Amino acid sequence: MTEQTVYFDIDKTLVDTQKLLQNCRQSLVQIGVLPENFDRAAKAYLGHLTSRTEYNPDDFIATVAFYQPEIEMADISAAFWLAQNFAEALFPEVLTVLTQLSAHFTLGIFSQGNKDWQRKKLRKTGLAEFFSSDHLIIADYKLSPEIVTLLEENAIVIDDKSEVIQFLKTDGPTGLKPIQIDRQATSSNAQKIASLSALLPLLQL
Repeated sequence: MTEQTVYFDIDKTLVDTQKLLQNCRQSLVQIGVLPENFDRAAKAYLGHLTSRTEYNPDDFIATVAFYQPEIEMADISAAFWLAQNFAEALFPEVLTVLTQLSAHFTLGIFSQGNKDWQRKKLRKTGLAEFFSSDHLIIADYKLSPEIVTLLEENAIVIDDKSEVIQFLKTDGPTGLKPIQIDRQATSSNAQKIASLSALLPLLQL
């Protein structure tokens, strides 16, 4: 294995975050949570956050239980954390690409958000096994100087946000190679890819 590391963002890069929310909503509806109560809970909870990176699933589950009090919170929690909710939220190419990359590169995470929540996503989706425990960079604000300096020189970073890519190009470590994933793009190149599958030829795999 080479010493070069490929870092991935999680949300909208590996995990379809909107699909994950839809999956959890469907699982809760199946145990009796009214769709309108789930939606009210989501609006109330997300509305009080100053940033989506503050999202804590346990607090959200408690909010759903508040709006649907006749269902035990333990049952709501069990439905929310069903493994299939997470596994089915992976973008289709993710497992294939990570399997191939892991044979040639060290894989890491460069993500912003609640650490416990992001780590649980990795475990629940089955992705944790692909990533080096020494290369999990998860922070409330990942573009702060003390976090960015944790990235190695000559590493590769895949992220969906253009502002992250631009920041890393100008303020990242020497030789860092940021690549944006834009799933709405119609083609891929060395700076922007439409699918993670496009990484394989870029990295000569």
